[in-house]
Amino acid sequence: KTRMINFIPPRGNPKKGMDEYPGSFDLLGSTHFWGRSRTGGWVVKRKTAKGRFARALKSIDQWCRTNRCLPVCDQHRILVFKLRGHAQYYGIRGNSKAVSRFYHEAREIWRKWLNRRSQKSRMTWERFTRLRNRYPFPTCTVMHSG
Repeated sequence: KTRMINFIPPRGNPKKGMDEYPGSFDLLGSTHFWGRSRTGGWVVKRKTAKGRFARALKSIDQWCRTNRCLPVCDQHRILVFKLRGHAQYYGIRGNSKAVSRFYHEAREIWRKWLNRRSQKSRMTWERFTRLRNRYPFPTCTVMHSG
């Protein structure tokens, strides 16, 4: 059986007297909520669910930890695959902020685990900037409009 969700658009002005948008729910890794369109009408908007975002970052962290002994070029290649997969699933219109934040957090995690590879040569920010220029991450783009 399929269950219908009562998702009626809210009434009134969200800026006056409404602290939260009513009726948000999580489905397929996205939080669906009511928001205003550019023309002022009510539309359903989506963003990455908090739990899925945290779980994906934890997965990236675990992968970087277990594979930090691989050559940097192989690490970069696999991380790019992982980031592209995330962007292909969550890269919907209106969610670019969460996808770019995920890219940024993944970059920070990668730097953290590269820094722990050796005690002799630490991964300073200057070295990491040169490494990022040599192995750039893909740019986050909207893959589909929803």
